Amino acid sequence: RKDSWRLDPRINRNHQWGAELYKADKSDFDKGHMTKREDVQWGATPKEARMGAELTFFYTNAVPQVSNLNRQIWQSLETYILKKETVKRGMKINLFTGPVLEDGDPVFKTAVKGNQKIKIPTLFWKVIYFRRDNDDKLYKLGFLMGQEALLLKNDIVFPRDRSRNIFMEFPMSETYQVKMSTIEEFTKLEFPPAYELYKKTEATPLQKIVDRVQAKNVLGEETDGPDYEIEGLVL
Repeated sequence: RKDSWRLDPRINRNHQWGAELYKADKSDFDKGHMTKREDVQWGATPKEARMGAELTFFYTNAVPQVSNLNRQIWQSLETYILKKETVKRGMKINLFTGPVLEDGDPVFKTAVKGNQKIKIPTLFWKVIYFRRDNDDKLYKLGFLMGQEALLLKNDIVFPRDRSRNIFMEFPMSETYQVKMSTIEEFTKLEFPPAYELYKKTEATPLQKIVDRVQAKNVLGEETDGPDYEIEGLVL
């Protein structure tokens, strides 16, 4: 396979960051895939499958994620969805993912190409649509994962006023399984209607991934999935 990241020719060069962001001083960033290589590595022929995988290596499919998030917490959820449920059951799902982009996102401490106001996203979302074997209903689940604590701990960004971020009001608030309406509020996206399995109220969001998650795994090692239960995610 070719793991060679490159600029997206469909997007103006001035509207995307390339290797310079990830090589900058204080950059503890992984190039976090939004769409995983494995998710699109399929086709009628091996050539088509390889082409699909290679298309995930445009910088427009990457976001700067602190390695502890990208290789452990984020990866564990991706692995659980893809391998432990979807592949095992031979299912087809729809998976949507992306960063939450806010005006108040913290600023990277390092200037890149003279730009001293590079904002780093702190929240990332995943939305899953699927059907169960025993009925014809369409189900959906949503997740938010955060890296602000890691960015501050590693001295990567300047501290910001967190009063606008409602999730930061709760202890250990870096990772949540949340209602779809919360993701829609943050992203300003509208997702199709479906039966929602997650029933907790957002007044007291259920923290699903705590500090000890992945502690037994070596950093960067591929995992079989999270060591916690995800409400409703039994496909």
